[in-house]
Amino acid sequence: MQIVEATDGWVRVAELRLRRRGAPLEFVLYPMIHIGDPAFYTEVRRRLEAVDLIVAEGVGDSPTVSGLTSAYRDLGEDPESGLVVQDDVFPPGVPLLCPDSSGAEFDARWATVPLLQRGAVWAGLGVLRGAHRVLGARWMLRRYGDESMDDLPMTEVVVDDLLDDVERVVLRERDARLLEALGTIVEERSADDVTVAVVFPQPSAGRCPQAPSTCAPSSAAWGSETSGSTPASG
Repeated sequence: MQIVEATDGWVRVAELRLRRRGAPLEFVLYPMIHIGDPAFYTEVRRRLEAVDLIVAEGVGDSPTVSGLTSAYRDLGEDPESGLVVQDDVFPPGVPLLCPDSSGAEFDARWATVPLLQRGAVWAGLGVLRGAHRVLGARWMLRRYGDESMDDLPMTEVVVDDLLDDVERVVLRERDARLLEALGTIVEERSADDVTVAVVFPQPSAGRCPQAPSTCAPSSAAWGSETSGSTPASG
């Protein structure tokens, strides 16, 4: 099922609702891109105020994380782009569960990536940051579109099939923690009439937290992230 669509500078994301057959527990999936229109983040925050629990990916701060996110932070902080780095979308008063790695844990896992692969990532990020400085934010958005706003090291741009260990640390290991947390919620709260929001980065090469096998889509609504429009009502 398509939940992110990128065409001609527009990025739309789907608010996807999943419900276990015969049970009141409901999940709402919110794909997130790390830079976008401020109105998008305002609308997501408004919608999250209505849920009972938020499960979110988000690595803790560390020097490695700061370096890997530097290119899209540069773009989001450039007034020419008209975009902003993802703001805090989590409303106070709503319980928040973050099963992701701490900064120290991520740094330790990053150290297991072979030096050649780490070097390739840093080199690719250096090229992107240099292109931004020389050619400007508008060129970057035309050239890379949603790719330049992907998860930690912008994997669609600088990671290919030869960098499997990078993908393991940046994507697969973190996804496994998220899926384990979602499975625990299904086991412990399937009889509860609650809505659980799942806030996770943009899918990359098919990446998406898979719903527990006992859940099925109940509805979806498209919204826009980088065009200036807010998500459609769902």
